[in-house]
Amino acid sequence: MFTASALFLSIPKWRLLINVKLIAYVLSSIGMLAMALNASGGVGDTLTRKSTVHGSEKAWLIVRFTLLAAAGCSTFASNASDWQRNATKPKGVYTPSAIPLACC
Repeated sequence: MFTASALFLSIPKWRLLINVKLIAYVLSSIGMLAMALNASGGVGDTLTRKSTVHGSEKAWLIVRFTLLAAAGCSTFASNASDWQRNATKPKGVYTPSAIPLACC
C-alpha cells in the first residue's frame, strides 16, 4: 500500500527518505562485514588462495554469476518508466535510465 501511495509523490519529496535509507544501508553493510570478519577470524588466505575450479565447470560458473548480476539490473530496467515520468525535459529520460544500468 505504501508503494502505491508513493507513486503520487514527486521525486524531490522522497529526498529525506532516500537519504535516511542510504545512511542505514551503509551503516548496516559495514556492521555486517565487521561481524562476519570477527566471526571468521579475519580474511585469512581467501585473497591469496588459487582457484580449485577449472575447465567447463569454471566457464559455467562465470555464466551463472554473470546472469545473477544481470538479474539485479532487471529491476532498474523494469522501473525506468517510474523515474522517467518525472522528467522535466525531453532528454531528461536518458540519465535516470543510463546511470543505474551502467552501475550494474
